[in-house]
Parts: sequence; structure tokens; C-alpha cells
Amino acid sequence: MLLTKVWRGGVNVAERTALAADVLITADHYAEAAEFVIAGEQLLDATEERIAQSELLRLRGRLLEHDGDGASAIDRYRRAIEVAETQGARLYSLRAATDLVALYRRQGGAREADAALRPIYEWFTEGFDYPDLVGAKALLDHCAATGEQCR
Repeated sequence: MLLTKVWRGGVNVAERTALAADVLITADHYAEAAEFVIAGEQLLDATEERIAQSELLRLRGRLLEHDGDGASAIDRYRRAIEVAETQGARLYSLRAATDLVALYRRQGGAREADAALRPIYEWFTEGFDYPDLVGAKALLDHCAATGEQCR
């Protein structure tokens, strides 16, 4: 049902479903976010639209993490990074790497993921006040302050 409603939007519909899901996850509305992620995934299957593929993988990871399936979340984050890198979508790559590092840190294994975040963060040369870059920098700074390996 949601797919039919969303589909009418036309261009970049999967990207819009990802944006809606991201907002809902931020607001702790996971069930509603899952509906948008599912709709976005269905759009990816039904169309050639791929711009939001990595973002939908990342958001699926967030949902899996919320459901307590950290291993599957890690897999989705890694796949999201791979897809984003293939597409040259550095911002999506940064988001997925930041989520991966945050999950590893909560699990006590920051060293395993930090190598994925620093090179992506250092690729950016401007826009350091952008929320995604601020969050990534905070994770990197925390690692440096606590002596965790971030390089």
C-alpha cells in the first residue's frame, strides 16, 4: 500500500523514501521507518533507480541494529559503504561508516571499524559544519581521546 502511494512521486522516489525513513528512525518511530525502507527496497527491485541504494542499506542496518541483530547490521553497513564507494557517493559512505563505527564502539570493538571512517572523513575538504561530518569528527575525536585506534 505504501509503495503505491510513494510511487506516484516520480523522480528519485527511493531517495525520498530513504529520507523519510531516516527522519522516522531519528524520531524513534522504527515501525513506520521500516515501512519506508521496505517501499524503497521494492522500488530498487522494480526500477533502475539506484541513487538511494546505499542509503537504504544503511537504514536497513539501523533497523536491524534496533532489533538487536548487530551482525546483520554490520553486514548492511559494510555493503552500504561498498555501494556508495562504487557510486562515488561519499556522503552516503560517510554515513554508513559512522554508523558502523558507532555500532562497533557500543560492542567494544572500535578498532575494527575506525579504518573505514577516517579515510572517508579525510576525503572531505569543506562543509565541516555539516551534521554528518560533525558526527564523524566527534567519533574520531572520541577515539583519539580514549586511545582507541582511529588510524
